Amino acid sequence: MSDIETQEVRLLKPKSTLGQSIFNFCNVLMGVGILSLPLALKYTGWIIGLSLLFFCMAATNYAAKLL
Repeated sequence: MSDIETQEVRLLKPKSTLGQSIFNFCNVLMGVGILSLPLALKYTGWIIGLSLLFFCMAATNYAAKLL
């Protein structure tokens, strides 16, 4: 038998809590959204793009206040 077949697999204990993992997940999603804004504005144009941006901002603000 080779050394690879006889080695044990050690599982690492998690180093972050559930709350930290959720916060990290939200950070990644928001970061991707922010990085994609310039391309979205390029495709839609200034008037439609900014209108949609402000609509999404207002909808997010309203939803956050409901929570």
